[in-house]
Amino acid sequence: ITGTWIISEKQQLRASWSNTLSRPDFRELSPAPFTDPISNAETVGNPDLVQTYIANYDVRWEYYFSPKENFSAGFFWKDLTNPIEKVFVPGTGGLLTYQNAEAATLYGIELELLKNFDFIHPELEYFFAGSNYTWSESSVELTAENLLAQTSSSRPLQGHSAHVINAQFGYDNPDWGTQITLLYNMAAERIVEAGLLGAPDKYQQPFNQLDFVYRQRLSDWFAFDVRMKNLLDDSAVIKQGDEITRSYKPGREYSLGFTINF
Repeated sequence: ITGTWIISEKQQLRASWSNTLSRPDFRELSPAPFTDPISNAETVGNPDLVQTYIANYDVRWEYYFSPKENFSAGFFWKDLTNPIEKVFVPGTGGLLTYQNAEAATLYGIELELLKNFDFIHPELEYFFAGSNYTWSESSVELTAENLLAQTSSSRPLQGHSAHVINAQFGYDNPDWGTQITLLYNMAAERIVEAGLLGAPDKYQQPFNQLDFVYRQRLSDWFAFDVRMKNLLDDSAVIKQGDEITRSYKPGREYSLGFTINF
C-alpha cells in the first residue's frame, strides 16, 4: 500500500507499507556440505529452515530541483519474523550452518542528493554529483535453540551495517554520447558469523570500494564501455574480538564491453 501527498510542484511526501518474504535457497536447505565462496568455510544446510516474513514501513520526503536533480530524506522500519543467520556448528572444527532466529527489528534514516554543477557555471551543465547515506540500528531476538550455543544474547542482526555511504561523481553529455562515472561505497563493520560457546561474534571491518565506468556511444547502433572495479584495492578484514581471523584482497577487476542495437 503506497500513498503520495503532492505538497507543491517541487516536493512530495510518500508513505508505504508492505509485507514481503525471504525464502531459504537450495544450498541453505540441503544437508550436503559445500565451501562458501565468501567466507571460504565449509558450510552445511539446514532442512528445518523456514522462510522469513518481513513487514516494511517507509516514509520519504522528496524535493526536486529539476527533473534530473533531487534531495530526499526517509525513515524506514522493518519487522522480521524467523530471520535466517549463519552460525558455527558446535564441536565440528569450523563447520558453518544456518538457523532461524525468533525475530528482528531494523530501523533507520536515509538521505539522498543528486545535483548538477550548472549552478556554478553553465559550462558545467554535464557534470553531476550524487550521494546517499543510511544510518540504521537493528536487534535480533534469539530462540531457545540459538541461546544454547551462541555467545551474544543481545546483538545486531547478522550482515547489518549501522552506516552505509554511496557517492558518485560523473559526466553525462548526450550530444557526444559520453558517460563517465566514478563511484564510491563504504559500509561500516557488520557481523558475518555469530560467535559460539563464549567466543566473540566475527565482524567484517569497513571496506572502501572505488569503481570507474566509461561508456561511449559511437552511433545509434554501436557503443562500448570500460569498467574498473575496486581501484583502491582495499583489504577485506574479519576480526573476532581483537584478533584478525581472516584478511584478503578481493583484487581489482577490469572489463571491456561492446553493445550493438539492431
